[in-house]
Amino acid sequence: DDATHRKSAKCTIGRSRLRMTATVPPRGSTSRSSSTFGLTLADSGPSVYNSNSRRRITTAHPTPDVEYDVESISHYYDRRPLEVGWRLNSIGLPLLGWYIELLFDGLTGADKKESVQRKRGAELRGHLVRSGSVALVKSGQALSLRPDLIRNKIWAEELGKLVDAVGSFSDVVAMNILRDELADMLPRLEATKLKLGKSTTTSKSKRGRLSRIEAKFENDLILGLFEFSNGNRAVASASIGQVYKARIKRGPMLEAAIGKEEAAKWGGKTVAVKIQRPDATSSA
Repeated sequence: DDATHRKSAKCTIGRSRLRMTATVPPRGSTSRSSSTFGLTLADSGPSVYNSNSRRRITTAHPTPDVEYDVESISHYYDRRPLEVGWRLNSIGLPLLGWYIELLFDGLTGADKKESVQRKRGAELRGHLVRSGSVALVKSGQALSLRPDLIRNKIWAEELGKLVDAVGSFSDVVAMNILRDELADMLPRLEATKLKLGKSTTTSKSKRGRLSRIEAKFENDLILGLFEFSNGNRAVASASIGQVYKARIKRGPMLEAAIGKEEAAKWGGKTVAVKIQRPDATSSA
């Protein structure tokens, strides 16, 4: 299995909404890339980690620890009874309706048909996705691995689709998150642009032919550090975020962003850029 032999180095940037992973091809691949390092772009500069030893090679401010504070969480929701009630109803009523239909199938004998079981499994998956709850989607993913618990192989197959087919959020929103998380690079990039005398202004005629996502990339210094595949769109999506495949562009702009030494390591590398859903925390 390719996934068994794939190594990756992960990092967290800013508010933990962006992760960038340099992927290593499985054994036997003819690809030249063999990086097993992750790059953290922190305020004080880059920090590199070896994915095998987990040893920090250079220093930077670590991501702050976040504790699970039961008292604060309880206090927060105790002051919002209407919000809690609406949330419980929006999640519970669709699932209750699904359960009633399930009981009706048992009474009529329709549950013996594979097509009905497939339909109920797809409906359950759809309810979990539409709930927007990370916890419910994660629970569905876990149940897909245990058909012995739900005693229904067809449902397990449907729930298995929650792993990478949850439905993506706006690519424009994702690129805004990426840009915000790397905003500390902007002064250095602007200074380098002025020094090089580069002009990134797009003509009006060309601008009119660009899609919204293409126009966003056209003149943006931060997004311009990446060359995204799949038409600048996500290649996979899951409960917490979605993934983009990109190549980090070589050149003086990358050197200005992360330093010459790190630019030499990362320039030209193909990476997976993982961006967390903007509502992942509030809908957990």
